[in-house]
Amino acid sequence: MYNNQDKNFHCDHCDKIIETGEKCWIKWNFPPSHLKTQTMPRKSFEWENVPVICSQCSNEDIKMSDY
Repeated sequence: MYNNQDKNFHCDHCDKIIETGEKCWIKWNFPPSHLKTQTMPRKSFEWENVPVICSQCSNEDIKMSDY
């Protein structure tokens, strides 16, 4: 999720800050419209406040459907 106070993305499971270039899982509307690109800008994720899971948590046995 995006935190407005510190202007960073945090993992929804462990609250770790997601660094630039870090691999993570992001839940967003799929399939995208044919008018949209496959890569979405950072602002789109901020506005939608999409769920974000860091790569370490995605390797754990967590129930991804909760996010």
